[in-house]
Amino acid sequence: MLRIRAGSVHPVTAPPIEDGAVLVDDRGIIDAVGPQGLVPTPPGARELAFPKASLVPGLVNTHTHLELTHLAGQNAEREFAGWIRALRALKDATTPDEFSRSAERGVRDAWAAGVTCVATRAAPALRSRRSRASARAGSTTRGLRA
Repeated sequence: MLRIRAGSVHPVTAPPIEDGAVLVDDRGIIDAVGPQGLVPTPPGARELAFPKASLVPGLVNTHTHLELTHLAGQNAEREFAGWIRALRALKDATTPDEFSRSAERGVRDAWAAGVTCVATRAAPALRSRRSRASARAGSTTRGLRA
């Protein structure tokens, strides 16, 4: 279990809670949210306190291409048709292992930015590779794959 205390906690469906706490079970599921004094501290729970911080829900990115993370900044085309052609050429020059490593980096970049849920789209041949990459990254990120 993990108990996080913060100067303010901002639940999704309720007003902010000053001096609040969140209890997360061992599966990563929120077990309790409320004022600091009302959220239990089970024996053995790890406790973190951030008295000057605001604890907010994770962000959701509903359109990603995690396997293309490695291509950031590599396509200088400004006109759309040229941009798509350049992107296709960059993708065609990428190996399956590079796509997999890129997806893993994309998951880590998302976490660093506060994104905890993603929806991603990739070519069918890459889908199982990306799932394995996410598992190798130790991902507990939830997501949708189209």
